[in-house]
Amino acid sequence: TFNEKLDSLGLVNLLPTVNNGITITDTYFIPANTVQLTLFPYLVAGTEYTVTINGLYDCVGNEISNQNTAVFALPEPGLPGDVIINEILFNPNEDGSDFVEVYNNSSRYIDISNWQLANLDNGIVSNHQELSNVARIMFPGDYLMLTKDTASIFKDYPLSNQLAFMEMGSLPAYNNESGTVILLTDQFAVSDSITYHEDMHFALLNDISGVSLERLDFNRLTHDKSNWHSAAEGVGFATPGYLNSQYNAAIL
Repeated sequence: TFNEKLDSLGLVNLLPTVNNGITITDTYFIPANTVQLTLFPYLVAGTEYTVTINGLYDCVGNEISNQNTAVFALPEPGLPGDVIINEILFNPNEDGSDFVEVYNNSSRYIDISNWQLANLDNGIVSNHQELSNVARIMFPGDYLMLTKDTASIFKDYPLSNQLAFMEMGSLPAYNNESGTVILLTDQFAVSDSITYHEDMHFALLNDISGVSLERLDFNRLTHDKSNWHSAAEGVGFATPGYLNSQYNAAIL
């Protein structure tokens, strides 16, 4: 699917290819900006594929040029612990928005549609909010920043990686002082959770508004408070969508 309308007459010159031994047996135009490819043989889970498109024009005659490739993979079911909570902003700037950043700490290609964020209400997992109702694949090592207002996040943190942003219809309430963030798989199993408190921030900060808590190590326990630290001032006090400023993996 392309971000501009395609010239259907120009599709006769379309030259799509896929690597890793995949043959394209048919192409079908879906007006006005989608080309459906029939592939043979079947895709293999856990394998990355690259599709390359040449000879394609939009309706005003512009040919696709340097951004003519895309990487894709057959998604696999995610297991608890595959996708982890990596950064949280629960006390945003005035007129700002909370966010939760998650990270794919597995070797699987996971479709996170129908996954959910939740919180705790009197000890019960409550206030479930679906991440997305359309497919979104997280590749191994991908970050994903979840919020209800992506424009607000980018305004407050201009160093952000916007490609890793995903806007949700609503976010569960995460109180400024303390709370619990819960990430659920599409099978409603807890993939990860963190109970936070404002005293987890660096003690010498005069104001923690707009300062995120970052995870130091993907493979240390989420509920280990020493595995969390305030984001550095040098990056603007948060790192939505990319490596945490305080990342410090343990040497094994």
